[in-house]
Amino acid sequence: MDTTRIFGDDSLGYVTSGEAQTTILSRIFITVKYSIRIFACLTGECLLFVFWRAYRWRKTKDISDQVALVTGGGNGLGRAIALRLAMEKCHVAIVDLNIEAAEKTATEVQSLGVKAKAYKLDVSNYDQLVNLRSQILNDLGFVNILINNAGLLALVPMYDTPKDHIQRVIDVNISSQIWTTKIFLEDMVHQGGGHIVQICSIYGLIQGKSTLYSMSKHAIHAFMSCLREEIHWKKWQDKIKITSVYPFFIATRKELIDAVKKGEMIINSPEYAADKVVQAIKKEEEYNL
Repeated sequence: MDTTRIFGDDSLGYVTSGEAQTTILSRIFITVKYSIRIFACLTGECLLFVFWRAYRWRKTKDISDQVALVTGGGNGLGRAIALRLAMEKCHVAIVDLNIEAAEKTATEVQSLGVKAKAYKLDVSNYDQLVNLRSQILNDLGFVNILINNAGLLALVPMYDTPKDHIQRVIDVNISSQIWTTKIFLEDMVHQGGGHIVQICSIYGLIQGKSTLYSMSKHAIHAFMSCLREEIHWKKWQDKIKITSVYPFFIATRKELIDAVKKGEMIINSPEYAADKVVQAIKKEEEYNL
């Protein structure tokens, strides 16, 4: 590589290792100096966090009359979130491959006095998601709150999993989350605000026994962290809010119930987790466990 193109001729001189070596006293001084800086920074961050939490406890935003999109809303946590949002007087679009379950959830939501519409959709299909945006706009209005909840619970060893199944986990648990966020974020920016909620998993923060599932949740954790930085870089943080939720497992599958009986994992009810999600939205929390 031609370094002159980067540094110029005046920067090409080298020094001996002795000249470049920092003395022991200098090393100690620098270490102490930066340790104090780091300690002060962390202490300040902790104090700011405490004051921020206290402020958030006092103040919650009103989400009534807003339109929320819940993917995977036919059953389990998605259904519970849709109903909990309806209690806050949100209108809800429910997306699921199982249209019968989605329509049942929509009927329950409507019984709470708000509008709801069910849509059959493969969330990993980008073109279907683009069409969904137009359908929801016509049926309910702009999406103010996006709940990325759809996902596959792939609690199987990667070694024994066929290639097609691995690709499906990647498509649903990673790609679909990126597509929905990209498509509906565009509308949120243009309409002046919105809230994106990503249902991750505790296995997005720690390593789990299932390589595929844990990998997909780590990927989404990284995606949301980077998206948060991008929104700050774009100076959209005052109008675009992001919440990453890291629940333990939700009591919706028999194998999970069996696991909790063996004492292998913590499991919460869908209603408990849904309430935590909605409270995080109202308090504009960036993270929620």
